[in-house]
Amino acid sequence: MELCRLTDLLNSTTHNLAALNKSYSASSSVEALGKADHIELLAAARRLVTALEVPEMTILKISKGPAGHAALRTALMLNVFDNWTSEERRSASDLASQTGSEELLLTRIMRTLASIGIFEEQGENTYMHNTLSRALTDVTFRTLIIGLSSTASLTMAKLPEYLASSGFSNPSDPENSLFHYCLETKLNMFQWLKTQPEQLTMFSEFNAAGTRLQASSLKATISALFPKKEPVGTVNAIDTTENLVMMVDIGAGRGRILKEFRRERPDLVGRMIAQDLPEVIAGIAPSNGVETMCHDFFQPQPVEGASVYFFRHILHDWPDVACRQILTNTISALTPNYSEIVIVDQVLPNTGVAPFSAFMDLTMMTFGGMERTEKQWRILLEGVGLSITSIEGPKAGILSLDSTIKASLRV
Repeated sequence: MELCRLTDLLNSTTHNLAALNKSYSASSSVEALGKADHIELLAAARRLVTALEVPEMTILKISKGPAGHAALRTALMLNVFDNWTSEERRSASDLASQTGSEELLLTRIMRTLASIGIFEEQGENTYMHNTLSRALTDVTFRTLIIGLSSTASLTMAKLPEYLASSGFSNPSDPENSLFHYCLETKLNMFQWLKTQPEQLTMFSEFNAAGTRLQASSLKATISALFPKKEPVGTVNAIDTTENLVMMVDIGAGRGRILKEFRRERPDLVGRMIAQDLPEVIAGIAPSNGVETMCHDFFQPQPVEGASVYFFRHILHDWPDVACRQILTNTISALTPNYSEIVIVDQVLPNTGVAPFSAFMDLTMMTFGGMERTEKQWRILLEGVGLSITSIEGPKAGILSLDSTIKASLRV
């Protein structure tokens, strides 16, 4: 194919995809292409960029990646994205006035963001939204990014130094993690947050934002565990006994998703329990159909014989040794041939892991945790006496990276 024809094709494709995202939607281009085609096209585009770029320049950009990260965090701290939801052009002077920053500084921050694809330059010191910057005008998504970027800023810069201090062994001690090393503390992150009100607020808002953004797919996942017409007596049956515990959500936060789910599924009869630490669930108002219960998952599970024990974004926080303890404490409550453990977390492919998933794996290293491949999940679960009955891949949506793993007692 001639170069000019290839260029025209790429420009046409870019224009069509940009049109889909004109009014920002987290999954517009994904839905139009289909998830599998979207992933394939994205991988091909990355390979094209890699082939076109000078290798040394690509590596140079990676080595200076923290500068782009810092520019984004600065823009978020300056509230650059607030009150700028239209398609209007904004000058550096206007933005400096809005944010209370010096114009020269603001220009340098915006120049950096534009260079990595956040905002479009419309002339000297003049900017306009593009797909990436428009995404950050959504308050919920912006809150999520603030939480993700603040976590990385605390620890990632010292990761090589920490790994060197342990002889480059894979981190597996939850009491001697990168977090402990960087903050020079004996507390784990969750204990440390209790002593840092500002960080605790940010962390809580981050978790809440992530839940809101994934609420639709998460409720669909839970609903699929309780099909409306399944006969009573099977593992996922809809029992008519009000005392039956249908589901225990372990590490559930404040139980928002369960409450929404119960309102959307009035056909269900039975108990649903949201468990978390006392300081997390303190002050939660009573809700029809959803109970709250104080529970530390490093202690034996007090609710026996539930249909589903649900872990979402819990086990990836911890190394295998801690996960085995968490799972063993839960297994003691399972009823054979009835109860199941459901895990919602990433299942990494053996090859071709997407950048964000790979970055999240290293981020989990902060606490001694990890994102796992299917083989690693099987080794972990089978090692404590469970059998995986199914693994369902991510649902549609660009933010849906999690798979659903179902496991039951091995008999």
